[in-house]
Amino acid sequence: MTRSGLIKSLIGLLFTPIGLLLTSIAASTPLFLCRFAIDHHFTRLTPQVVRRGLFLSGQIHRTDIADLRNSGFGTIIDLRPDDEEPGQPTSTDLKDKVEFAKMAFHYLPVLHGEIPSDAVVSQLAEILPTAHTPVLLFCRTGNRALRTYALVLASTPGGPDQEEIRALGVQFEHSRSDLSEEIARRIAARPERAPIPIPKPAGATP
Repeated sequence: MTRSGLIKSLIGLLFTPIGLLLTSIAASTPLFLCRFAIDHHFTRLTPQVVRRGLFLSGQIHRTDIADLRNSGFGTIIDLRPDDEEPGQPTSTDLKDKVEFAKMAFHYLPVLHGEIPSDAVVSQLAEILPTAHTPVLLFCRTGNRALRTYALVLASTPGGPDQEEIRALGVQFEHSRSDLSEEIARRIAARPERAPIPIPKPAGATP
């Protein structure tokens, strides 16, 4: 088939039902997700979507950073303590490489097997609302990253209930059974939303 014939065939495909469906899907898909699916294939790292703009993964390496940047990531959050195993890149080394690639980097270490501390949960809750997205949370396997995020959700006023948070752990096959009491405690302690002020009638006593 000649080049002109191929072009005509492709243009014709756009107006078939399948072509119109594919065009509709492409138009409605967020740009950075399209770039993940089409342009960049990680050789070792497989970020998983938690929600729009938030991903988690296992340990990243210096060789992953260019792919992360090229895929549109804006913030990298390291929840794995340094020196857990030989050959693990240090947070300082990753921070230098990430910031050189014009992304933000935060180091919030969570010890293996422990419930994330109040300090780490509070720091993550403070970072996420203003972070440049997409955001990648990582640790050795992604388990501590998801557990810490679950506690952020449990602490958020108006956030999901305990069953919704439990379902998140099931979705990613990460254990959070030991977090049940802590999640319930945080949900119960959520600050109430401020009541909407009701204007008083003119002349009423303050």
